[in-house]
Amino acid sequence: MTNSHCATTVHAIRDTEVACLPSGLLATIKLKQPQVVSRLIQVLGERILGSYHRLDSLFSHPRLTGFHLDGK
Repeated sequence: MTNSHCATTVHAIRDTEVACLPSGLLATIKLKQPQVVSRLIQVLGERILGSYHRLDSLFSHPRLTGFHLDGK
């Protein structure tokens, strides 16, 4: 999406699906079906937020105080 090379490698720890969309296709979908892109953003946001909360609860353990992801 950014037309740049990845700076890191990611290893999936569970079954993962990856979809590669050419930027032109994404732009076309955005113009013709904006609700599809809105839903994609919503789903991605929910998943990112869920991951953030899981990590925060992991680091909220009493023995790990001072390591909260939210800066507390």
